[in-house]
Formats: sequence, C-alpha cells, structure tokens
Amino acid sequence: MEEKDFLVKSKELAKAIVVREFRKTLGKYYLSWSAYTFLDGLAYVVLDNCTYYYIASLVLVGFFVLVSARFFTKAYSSLHRFFSAFEVYGKYARLFYLMENFLNRLVFITSVVLLIVGGSLSNSLAFLTGVVLYILVVDISLYMTYVVSGVRYYDAIALVTFTVCFLFINVTSFSQVAVLVFGLSWLFAGYKSLMEVVEGE
Repeated sequence: MEEKDFLVKSKELAKAIVVREFRKTLGKYYLSWSAYTFLDGLAYVVLDNCTYYYIASLVLVGFFVLVSARFFTKAYSSLHRFFSAFEVYGKYARLFYLMENFLNRLVFITSVVLLIVGGSLSNSLAFLTGVVLYILVVDISLYMTYVVSGVRYYDAIALVTFTVCFLFINVTSFSQVAVLVFGLSWLFAGYKSLMEVVEGE
C-alpha cells in the first residue's frame, strides 16, 4: 500500500471513529434529558410545596447540564484531534471552535439567567426571552453535531419535539402533554442512536 493510500485509509478510519463518538454522545444526551423529564415530573408529583419543587427542578437541570457538558467535551476532543492530525482547518474547524468556545456558552448562560430571573420574579418577558434563547442555542448545537454525525429521522423528531415543547412550556393546558411527547421522543432517539453505534461496531 502506498503512503497516499495509507493516509486516505487512516483519515477514513479516524473520521468513522469521530462520527461514531458523536452518535454515541447524541444517544447519551437524548437519554439523559429524557430521564430528566420523568424525574422532574416525579418531583412535581411528590413535592407539594412550589418552592421545594422549583429548587429540585433547578438542581436537576444543573446536574443534567453538567452531564451533557461532559458528554460533548469528550466528543469535541475527538473532533479537534481529527482536525489537528489531518490538518483539516477549513470552515468547519473554525466554525466549531467559534460556536463551542464563545457563542454557545454566552447565549446559554444568558438564557439560563433570564429563565431563573423570569421564573423567580414572574417576569414573563424575561422568561420567554430566556426560552427563545435556550431553544436557539440547543437547536444550533444539535445542528452542529448533526454536521459531524449525520442526521437521522429520529434526530429530526427530537429536534422538532424539543422546539415545540419549549415554545409551549408556558401554556399550562398544553405543557404537560408537550413535555411527555418530548421525553418519549428523546427516549426513542437515544435508543436508536446507541443501537446504531452498537450495530456499527
């Protein structure tokens, strides 16, 4: 095998490993937030006091955000190693770096602050702005992940149900149904993603 062929094969293998890592990360991400919806629902049923439920919900959100960050840190490390090893410094490399290290974090922190302030002070404008920003940052993050892992029909289902769920999160008559649909669709997407990884090994 010539050196050029060897490099091509190595690059293809490395890319396949990165794609599999991102798909596995997506699977774990989907499943973890699916679990969050059911745990949050359980806390709502068990805790009669609204203040206790609010605190429990914030703790759960904080925990799952940290877990998600851990998942994606590992996946993005694999991607950066791929970029470095094969000198892939095109538009995707720069875009991923910019999104991961600045824009996503800034918008995410802003959205969380607005959600907490809006929820605590019953400020509808702040809360809804936080919801919109949160939807935006998650949708963009998922899209950037799909660029690497490829998009599947269950990714589309997960993305749509997440967006719809959070758009109607403040509509009392619809919010519980939206959250249930979101949890089940993300459970399905997580299962299908991990099965894809297992079947591909």
